Amino acid sequence: MPINNEEYSKYLNMLLKDFLSIIRDYWKDNLTSVVLYGISKKDVSHLQSDIDLLIICKQLPQSKWERYDLIMKLLAALEPKAEQLYNEIGIHVYISPILKSQKEAEQINKSYFDLVKEGRVLFDRNNFFQKIIKSIETISKKLPL
Repeated sequence: MPINNEEYSKYLNMLLKDFLSIIRDYWKDNLTSVVLYGISKKDVSHLQSDIDLLIICKQLPQSKWERYDLIMKLLAALEPKAEQLYNEIGIHVYISPILKSQKEAEQINKSYFDLVKEGRVLFDRNNFFQKIIKSIETISKKLPL
């Protein structure tokens, strides 16, 4: 069943809203920012799509395996909604999260420059990530073209 970008965006926003609710309920005050990125280049003509998210928390486990287990638990809670989405529009949607602590997120790296152009801040406690974006914009203005 073909779907256009507008319909896909509607379903995507519903799924993001549900996932944001799940992670806000889980992390509560520990959750700092959630940023959607890379979405402008998505093509819905295929049957799989991934949602790239940067999730920033005040504190996270140091171990990458512990972080993986944690996010898999949260993604499992979203599985019924993702399955419903597949049944309604025929597209498998996968959330691909990157988890960072605030301290890690403050270390500006090259990938952030794309986030400034293509990212969409979904949640941002105390404008944490907006401040990073402003720093990146300032740095970008100083770089030669």
